[in-house]
Amino acid sequence: MGGAKFESATFEGDVWFESVTFEDIAWFESATFKGHAGFQSATFKGSAGFDSAAFEGKAGFESATFKGDAWFESATFKEAVTVGPLVCAGRVLLSGATFDGKHEPGAADFYYGEMEMRRHADDIPRSERGLLAAYWALSGYGLRASRALAWLGAAMLLTIVLLMAVGLAKNTPKQTATGTVPAGGGKVTFEIDKDDPQSPTGNRFTGKRFEKALNVTLNSVVFRSSGQDLTTAGTYIEMSSRLTEPVLLTLAVLAVRNRVKR
Repeated sequence: MGGAKFESATFEGDVWFESVTFEDIAWFESATFKGHAGFQSATFKGSAGFDSAAFEGKAGFESATFKGDAWFESATFKEAVTVGPLVCAGRVLLSGATFDGKHEPGAADFYYGEMEMRRHADDIPRSERGLLAAYWALSGYGLRASRALAWLGAAMLLTIVLLMAVGLAKNTPKQTATGTVPAGGGKVTFEIDKDDPQSPTGNRFTGKRFEKALNVTLNSVVFRSSGQDLTTAGTYIEMSSRLTEPVLLTLAVLAVRNRVKR
C-alpha cells in the first residue's frame, strides 16, 4: 500500500498489518489501539510515526523493517510489546515512551535495532562504528547474555592454558637468609633474599598446576591478585586477565539484567 495516515484514529478491535508494505510514510500519531496491534513482518519504506500513540492491548513488531525513521516518542504500551529482530535503516526514537506492560526485554529490541543502524551507517565516524562493532560482538549491545558469557569463558580458558604453559613458576622460590657477626660480638644483621621464579620445564599440564592457574584466573575475574609465584610472562598474563575478564563479567551481568528485568 502507499502512504497511510491514521493520526488520532481509534481502533476499537484488533488490527493487523502483518506483512504489509508501506511504500510511503505511515503515520499513526496519537492513534489509539484498544485491541491487539499486529505489525509483524511489516515493511515501512518511508518514515513511520507512532508519536503519542496508545497501545492498550498487545503490540507486535516482530521482524518489522524500518527503512526510514521510526518515531515512538511519548508512545504508551500498556501491555506486552514483542519486537524480536528489527531491521532499521533510519533512527528509532523512543524518548518519553512508556512500557506499562512490564515487558522491557522485548521493548529493548527497539534499542538493538537502532544500534544496528548506527553500526552500519556510513555517516557515523569509523572509530565509533568500531566501538559499536566490538560492543555488538562481545555482548550484543548489552542484550545477549549468552554471547558475553561465552567470551568470558573463552578468555578464562585461554588464561588457564597460558598460565600452565609459561606463566606459573617451576617451583616456589626459596628464601635464603645471610648475616654477619661483627668482630667482638654485637648486633647481627640478616639479609633475606628470594630466588627469581624459574620458567617451567617438563610436564606443565598437571593437576596441581591447573589448580594454581584456576586460582589465578578466578581472582583475576574479580580484579584480585592471587599471590601465586609467576614468571615474567605469567605476570603479564595475569595483568591482561585482570583488565579484560572483569569487563566481560560486567557485560554478562548487564546483559542478564536487561533480559530479565521487569
